[in-house]
Amino acid sequence: MEILWLSNLLFFQILLLPNLLFFQILLLPNLLFFKFCCCQIFCFFKFCCCQICCFFKFCCCQICCFFKFCCCQIFCFFKFCCCQICCFFKFCCCQICCFFKFCCCQICCFCKFCC
Repeated sequence: MEILWLSNLLFFQILLLPNLLFFQILLLPNLLFFKFCCCQIFCFFKFCCCQICCFFKFCCCQICCFFKFCCCQIFCFFKFCCCQICCFFKFCCCQICCFFKFCCCQICCFCKFCC
Protein backbone atom coordinates (compact mmCIF):
# COMPACT_ATOMS: atom_id res chain seq x y z
CA MET A 1 0.00 0.00 0.00
CA GLU A 2 2.80 2.39 0.90
CA ILE A 3 4.72 1.59 -2.30
CA LEU A 4 1.63 2.25 -4.40
CA TRP A 5 1.06 5.56 -2.63
CA LEU A 6 4.68 6.63 -3.08
CA SER A 7 4.68 5.79 -6.78
CA ASN A 8 1.41 7.68 -7.31
CA LEU A 9 2.67 10.65 -5.34
CA LEU A 10 5.92 10.73 -7.30
CA PHE A 11 4.13 10.62 -10.64
CA PHE A 12 1.64 13.20 -9.40
CA GLN A 13 4.48 15.57 -8.44
CA ILE A 14 6.28 15.09 -11.76
CA LEU A 15 3.05 15.75 -13.63
CA LEU A 16 2.35 18.96 -11.74
CA LEU A 17 5.87 20.27 -11.16
CA PRO A 18 5.95 22.85 -13.98
CA ASN A 19 2.60 24.34 -12.97
CA LEU A 20 3.48 24.23 -9.30
CA LEU A 21 6.73 26.08 -9.83
CA PHE A 22 4.99 28.76 -11.85
CA PHE A 23 2.23 28.89 -9.27
CA GLN A 24 4.64 29.27 -6.34
CA ILE A 25 6.77 31.92 -8.03
CA LEU A 26 3.68 33.89 -8.95
CA LEU A 27 2.03 33.72 -5.53
CA LEU A 28 4.84 33.59 -3.01
CA PRO A 29 5.21 37.35 -2.36
CA ASN A 30 1.46 37.92 -2.04
CA LEU A 31 0.93 34.83 0.09
CA LEU A 32 3.67 35.84 2.49
CA PHE A 33 2.34 39.38 2.67
CA PHE A 34 -1.18 38.23 3.42
CA LYS A 35 -0.01 35.39 5.65
CA PHE A 36 -2.12 32.83 3.83
CA CYS A 37 -5.45 34.36 4.67
CA CYS A 38 -8.63 34.31 2.67
CA CYS A 39 -10.38 37.69 2.51
CA GLN A 40 -12.25 40.15 0.28
CA ILE A 41 -9.16 42.22 -0.41
CA PHE A 42 -7.80 39.27 -2.36
CA CYS A 43 -10.14 40.13 -5.21
CA PHE A 44 -8.53 43.53 -5.54
CA PHE A 45 -5.14 41.85 -5.83
CA LYS A 46 -6.39 39.23 -8.29
CA PHE A 47 -7.07 36.71 -5.57
CA CYS A 48 -10.43 35.06 -5.15
CA CYS A 49 -11.91 32.81 -2.52
CA CYS A 50 -15.04 30.77 -2.54
CA GLN A 51 -17.09 30.19 0.60
CA ILE A 52 -16.22 26.52 0.80
CA CYS A 53 -12.53 27.39 0.56
CA CYS A 54 -12.76 29.77 3.47
CA PHE A 55 -14.68 27.26 5.51
CA PHE A 56 -11.89 24.71 5.05
CA LYS A 57 -9.17 27.35 5.19
CA PHE A 58 -8.45 26.99 1.51
CA CYS A 59 -7.41 29.91 -0.60
CA CYS A 60 -7.32 29.96 -4.39
CA CYS A 61 -6.12 32.66 -6.73
CA GLN A 62 -7.49 33.18 -10.22
CA ILE A 63 -4.58 31.39 -11.84
CA CYS A 64 -5.22 28.45 -9.52
CA CYS A 65 -8.77 28.18 -10.62
CA PHE A 66 -7.72 28.31 -14.23
CA PHE A 67 -5.38 25.36 -13.63
CA LYS A 68 -7.81 23.86 -11.11
CA PHE A 69 -5.36 24.13 -8.26
CA CYS A 70 -6.43 24.77 -4.72
CA CYS A 71 -4.02 25.09 -1.83
CA CYS A 72 -4.59 25.23 1.88
CA GLN A 73 -2.12 26.82 4.28
CA ILE A 74 -0.29 23.62 5.04
CA PHE A 75 0.00 22.81 1.32
CA CYS A 76 1.76 26.06 0.57
CA PHE A 77 4.05 25.69 3.52
CA PHE A 78 5.14 22.24 2.37
CA LYS A 79 4.92 23.18 -1.32
CA PHE A 80 2.27 20.59 -2.00
CA CYS A 81 -0.81 21.22 -4.04
CA CYS A 82 -3.84 19.01 -4.47
CA CYS A 83 -5.80 19.88 -7.60
CA GLN A 84 -9.14 18.79 -8.99
CA ILE A 85 -7.40 17.09 -11.89
CA CYS A 86 -5.89 14.54 -9.49
CA CYS A 87 -9.27 12.84 -9.24
CA PHE A 88 -9.46 12.66 -12.98
CA PHE A 89 -6.10 10.88 -13.07
CA LYS A 90 -7.03 8.73 -10.07
CA PHE A 91 -4.41 10.19 -7.81
CA CYS A 92 -5.12 10.15 -4.15
CA CYS A 93 -3.62 10.73 -0.75
CA CYS A 94 -3.12 8.14 1.95
CA GLN A 95 -4.13 8.35 5.59
CA ILE A 96 -0.97 10.18 6.60
CA CYS A 97 -2.12 12.96 4.31
CA CYS A 98 -5.13 13.55 6.48
CA PHE A 99 -2.93 14.07 9.49
CA PHE A 100 -1.21 16.81 7.53
CA LYS A 101 -4.50 18.11 6.13
CA PHE A 102 -4.02 16.87 2.62
CA CYS A 103 -7.04 16.15 0.51
CA CYS A 104 -8.23 13.05 -1.28
CA CYS A 105 -10.44 12.42 -4.27
CA GLN A 106 -13.34 9.97 -4.25
CA ILE A 107 -11.33 7.28 -6.00
CA CYS A 108 -9.18 7.05 -2.86
CA CYS A 109 -11.75 4.93 -1.11
CA PHE A 110 -11.88 2.59 -4.06
CA CYS A 111 -8.10 2.15 -3.87
CA LYS A 112 -8.27 1.54 -0.12
CA PHE A 113 -6.81 4.96 0.61
CA CYS A 114 -8.79 7.23 2.81
CA CYS A 115 -8.87 10.54 4.58
